[in-house]
Amino acid sequence: MDCMDRVTRAGSVVVGVVLVLVIGGVMATRAGSTPSPSAAPSTNGRPFELGARRHAHGVVTAVEVAGSYAYVSVRDAGDVVVVATLGVPAVVGDDVDLTLFGRREVFASKRLGKTFAPLDFGIVSPRR
Repeated sequence: MDCMDRVTRAGSVVVGVVLVLVIGGVMATRAGSTPSPSAAPSTNGRPFELGARRHAHGVVTAVEVAGSYAYVSVRDAGDVVVVATLGVPAVVGDDVDLTLFGRREVFASKRLGKTFAPLDFGIVSPRR
């Protein structure tokens, strides 16, 4: 084996090791970023608990704007669901569909100075 073969082989090994470390690190990060339901975070600054996508519909009872997103309260079959969503997709009295994909059991909004328990995260759209 000449010098160039050794350099090429060593370079291939280094690239392979780097790829294994990078891919392993990405996978470990992703695996650790979604808490299990039993370990749902309850303090600000942590990700919300991802869950199975849920759908609901109802009538908007309140909208609280907080910058580029809003907290929309919706009465759904007697219960009130509060959804954090981007933009201001509805006004009080609108009939809306909800696509919910995450939840925090307790969430304190610093901007509003208010605590929501629970708070869902999702999409609010006009009922079709």
